[in-house]
Amino acid sequence: MRAARATGVPLVLEVNSPLVQEMAATRRIYFRGLAERVERSIFQGADRIAVVTQALGEILVGLGAPRERLFVTPNGIDPHRYARRAYPAVWRSRWGIPEGAVVLGFVGFYRPWHRLDRVVRCLPELPNAFCVSVGDGPARAETEALARDLGVEKRVLFPGRVTGEEIPGVVAAFDVALIPAINVYASPLKLFDYLAAGRATIAPDQPNLREVVQHGRTGWLFDPGSDASFHEGVLRLVRDLRLRQEIAEAGQRLIAEYPYTWDANVTRILAQVAALRPSGAPPREPAPLRG
Repeated sequence: MRAARATGVPLVLEVNSPLVQEMAATRRIYFRGLAERVERSIFQGADRIAVVTQALGEILVGLGAPRERLFVTPNGIDPHRYARRAYPAVWRSRWGIPEGAVVLGFVGFYRPWHRLDRVVRCLPELPNAFCVSVGDGPARAETEALARDLGVEKRVLFPGRVTGEEIPGVVAAFDVALIPAINVYASPLKLFDYLAAGRATIAPDQPNLREVVQHGRTGWLFDPGSDASFHEGVLRLVRDLRLRQEIAEAGQRLIAEYPYTWDANVTRILAQVAALRPSGAPPREPAPLRG
């Protein structure tokens, strides 16, 4: 920020989370008062602030960011990965999924607050379903313990990490793609991979996800405070193949129509930079906060 002011070069800041709040809630932070003052100073000193959701933008306004400098650049996908042919059957075979079984899939670094337990608790009522959590994370041990307690441990799989290039094939091997829980300001990368791969996605019904997903059309949204609502949504998608296919196809179209891609994000950012004041020129009116 100081370098930008000294050189007259505009500062465009990308924000993915209210970091001080997040660290205080989930990890540990020292000198919180100092951190908050530094964060507020940077928010107020940036010429433009790109936020990944409008919900996050509202939080930043409360932390001192000028509303008129905010604009939304949601996360997205690399369409070139999805232009190549994926081989979901290869992954299902590798995981030992029997023919005709339903895969409830999750991709990411799974922590306790991702609530994979919600998925495991659905399995006793779905004898033909498997829970596949691709990635790694500290929630594995407790999820495996719950699966043993419920007698479904053979249908709860943790195949490990994959590369970014493998993600399209991995996600295409799912039948229902899962976001059992997410914070209220995130733009989850997994959501856009799920949609781009043409998978029916179930996610919490909260403002940051409603910015992208329309319930019953491009995804299935459940009450984030209700395990029963999640359970009912999973059962509906597993048992209603036609609904699952319709949601999957609409979600895939959504990715292309918006479009939710990194190239499109660059275009949005460059448009904001172009609106900034050239040297010696009067200031231009900044774009409003919007998706």
